[in-house]
Amino acid sequence: MVPPRPPRKLIIDTDPGIGEGREKEREKANGRAYSLLNLPSALPSHFSSASPSTDDTLAILAALASPEVEIIGLTSTFGNVTTAKATQNIFTLLDLVGLMGGGGGEGRRPDGQPLPVAAGSPTMLNGRAKLRIADFVHGKDGFGNTHPQPPAEAGSPMPESAAAFIAAAARAHPGAVTVLALGPLTNVALAYAAGPDVPPALDVVALGGAFFRNGNVNPAAEANMLGDPEAADAVLATPGARVSLVGLDVTHACCVSRSAFTAWADAIPAPGRPIADFLASAVSFFMQYHHSAYGHDGMFLHDPAALVAVLAPDLFTWGRGAVVVDTGGGPTRGATIMDAGEKDWGRGGGGLSCRGTDDGNGLPPADHPPPNAWVGRPRARVATAVDAAGVVDLAMNRLREAVIAGGERKRAGGGA
Repeated sequence: MVPPRPPRKLIIDTDPGIGEGREKEREKANGRAYSLLNLPSALPSHFSSASPSTDDTLAILAALASPEVEIIGLTSTFGNVTTAKATQNIFTLLDLVGLMGGGGGEGRRPDGQPLPVAAGSPTMLNGRAKLRIADFVHGKDGFGNTHPQPPAEAGSPMPESAAAFIAAAARAHPGAVTVLALGPLTNVALAYAAGPDVPPALDVVALGGAFFRNGNVNPAAEANMLGDPEAADAVLATPGARVSLVGLDVTHACCVSRSAFTAWADAIPAPGRPIADFLASAVSFFMQYHHSAYGHDGMFLHDPAALVAVLAPDLFTWGRGAVVVDTGGGPTRGATIMDAGEKDWGRGGGGLSCRGTDDGNGLPPADHPPPNAWVGRPRARVATAVDAAGVVDLAMNRLREAVIAGGERKRAGGGA
């Protein structure tokens, strides 16, 4: 009998949106020292970097109820809200399901162990402020303008930056940690900069890209890639990087209708019903956006689909190829272009192949410079097709388990 696989250590990098929404004053680059030194000596086993919004929230909750992963941390990034607001929102989300408490402003995992939260970079990789905040999609608070109450005990993020935390986790558990990146890839790019040993020690599953269809910010670009194109391109160009991209090519197939979500919420038993009702109210705003933008009476499950790519990758069809992100200032900024492998770009004959390779060593000899920007890059995994019904069923079932468990913790007094 084959023994069960141990849970994969997971870090969720997210940009949750709760609170006042778009702020008049943007965070300054010098608001936090993002040193990659003084890394923490002890790390939990699963980490997530996110900027919680409506669908970020659904993905984080579903992950908390998934035995395939052990969440060792949550990191914040910008996207749906600023980084400072995203960090606060992570604690609000944990409090919603009874995972705050124990003193010190710490989050807790469902097993009662501490759940570290680390704040990410407030700016793009180039040091510029993030100007586009998607409050028109997720509401000014990132929760569909439901404005949930913040925790009674203020949350306290780690002193280390998100990038330092990610790099330390990769070094402490080489090959055993996955970062689920639900926002721009700024924190991952900064973690890679800690040293060449980090990228090959870390799996990254990133929500982002539009490869064989239009984007969702404009016809060229998907939101997370446009959020920090320089960071995304740097990550995808790094030798040894192990990156899987879950883009609009598959997430636009993973939908839940308004009536189906309402039925799901109505079927949640007490004591989880208050949490389910809150989620139903939060997604209503998200669904209004979808109706206005796409004519859909429902919503795409972007972030939950990316989570399922970690939990059950066999529900996806994967291609491999080097990916370049447009970092120019024109109308295609943020576009993701994949070398699908239809041509060998090699020059010089002799069977030389210049395709991107899994180990990043697909370079031609020194006297034959790479013929284009794709040659020599590591090949990313790109989701090209999906069992949408399987993804939606798994995500919603795990969300149900998380909501029920959260309600039980809240009834028991809010602790883990």
